Amino acid sequence: MRLRIPRGVFLVGGVTAVNLAGAGVAFAKDLAFAAYFGTTRAADLLNTAYLLPETIGYNLIAAVVSVAAVPALSRLWSQGCYPAFASMARRLAIHSSAALAAVALVLWAGGEGVFRMLGQGAPGDGSDYRAWAVLYWPLLAALPIFPIFAAYTAALAAAGSFYAAAAAPLLPNAMMLAAVIGCGLLNVDRTTGAVVYAGAILVGVVAMAGLLRYRCLYLMSLAATRRPTRSSARGAASDMVTQQSVREREADGRTHPPIETSAQPSVREHEAADQAHPRIETMSQSPIGEREAADQAHPSIETSAQPPVRIRGAAGQPHPRIETMVQSPIREREAAGQAYPPIQTANRAFAPVPEQSLHASAATREGLRAVYSGMAPLLLLTLCMQAGYAFERAVAANLASGTVTALGYAYRVAQFPNWVFVSAVTAVLLPSLSRQTDGPGLRGSAAGERARAEVLRALLGTLAVLLPAAALLFALRGFVIELLFGRGAFGAGSVRMTADLLAGYSLGVVGQAVSAIGLRYFLAIGRLRDCVLIYAVAAAFTMGFDLLLVPRYGAPALGYGSCAGWTLNALLIGWLLVRKRGKTIEGGAGAWKTVF
Repeated sequence: MRLRIPRGVFLVGGVTAVNLAGAGVAFAKDLAFAAYFGTTRAADLLNTAYLLPETIGYNLIAAVVSVAAVPALSRLWSQGCYPAFASMARRLAIHSSAALAAVALVLWAGGEGVFRMLGQGAPGDGSDYRAWAVLYWPLLAALPIFPIFAAYTAALAAAGSFYAAAAAPLLPNAMMLAAVIGCGLLNVDRTTGAVVYAGAILVGVVAMAGLLRYRCLYLMSLAATRRPTRSSARGAASDMVTQQSVREREADGRTHPPIETSAQPSVREHEAADQAHPRIETMSQSPIGEREAADQAHPSIETSAQPPVRIRGAAGQPHPRIETMVQSPIREREAAGQAYPPIQTANRAFAPVPEQSLHASAATREGLRAVYSGMAPLLLLTLCMQAGYAFERAVAANLASGTVTALGYAYRVAQFPNWVFVSAVTAVLLPSLSRQTDGPGLRGSAAGERARAEVLRALLGTLAVLLPAAALLFALRGFVIELLFGRGAFGAGSVRMTADLLAGYSLGVVGQAVSAIGLRYFLAIGRLRDCVLIYAVAAAFTMGFDLLLVPRYGAPALGYGSCAGWTLNALLIGWLLVRKRGKTIEGGAGAWKTVF
């Protein structure tokens, strides 16, 4: 029997390779940064200046927008509503960028206060503040650019262009790497090098957003020429119905008037014994309604493109001649002795709004409402995670010297499988699930089971990769930390402290992966309220775990507390996933059987 590998496996593998390349460039950038700046004052000022723009613009708003917009955009793309798709991506980018531009103005106005708030102390003679401000202003200018990058990242993911969306962060990291290597080779002083590095961040973010927008516009141009729109499909169906009506009338023995046209839908008329049919000359004309009156003559209608016009006059009264290029339907008038005034127009203000434009505008508004309604719970959920991370670092700050730095290194090493592999799975999974859903619910029970089965297959495949990876990282944690960081001032004590923290964090990545995949399912069906509650409970549980066990077991308890919290989060998400309207599907066995 020939083994058939699903196409999604190759797609996830390709995106994983792109993520791996991005992670390699980012890691090389961090190593070059550490070699050039070290622990100097210039490094502290640069990291402090970039803290708020990165936290607010990239880690919070961009992360939420790039995920929350995918379901609505995926539905529009799969339905062929390309004008609405492009309009929604553009408006989302404009709205979110304008909101962060206002935030940037507030942060710019409070420059010195922000400098003190970030722990840099009083400016003193002002030299440190001036050096920090030179770095802060260009980095603050990048704040409104992050949501533009996020909006078009979501658009590309919805359109199936996963490689471009995954490769976008390579550009700013590559520019930062080139800037720090260039400054090192040219022996540029670190104060000037910090300014060059900040400029590289701004240029990289702008270039990243611009390239993503260009790629999205290119896909739109291809889609417009290769795939029919929904309106054209409706038009083709309407033509089929009209032709069927003509055949039925011919079968009944009724004749049709002579029609001279190049491309014209059918004309339906009743035959009366004493009623003559006018000659209709047109290039493209919609069906004309029936007229049956013994003494009523039909007007001559000469037009190039005209929607249906229904005119009925009084008995014995001739109809005027109507000359028009584009004319909206005229209401019926039936009043004895009343004549119709002549109407002459050439596609001026009376031209009707195309149905496709109205449909695109309505679809855009509906999609934006869905995105903004989903952003609020997703933002709360992200804040719960960020609160847990901040609490861990606050606890670590009260422990032995170097614990905060060791915690940061351990966390980043543990997250490597999630950043490279799990992010690829979720990037491909979310658009696929969104196309099977319709707004706040599933299209049907069968679609619901298919979507649930797809999530469970993704979970099984992810666990098959992550469980061995987590076990291997746990067993070799000391060797990994020694290999990556064990040089210079990073001595044996630092290696041991970081490895102890990595023990818990390495096991917690499994719960993080399960939670992230399950969250995409509920995001696709628009039910995030229960997920917010679960994330809040898990964050509170982690904080309580740290408060109880850190005083007894020290810094390693922080890693195990994170593992315990994410494991609880994954269990609750899994229970919610197999639950159907308050009832478990045959104890969960029914849902798991659909996987096979």
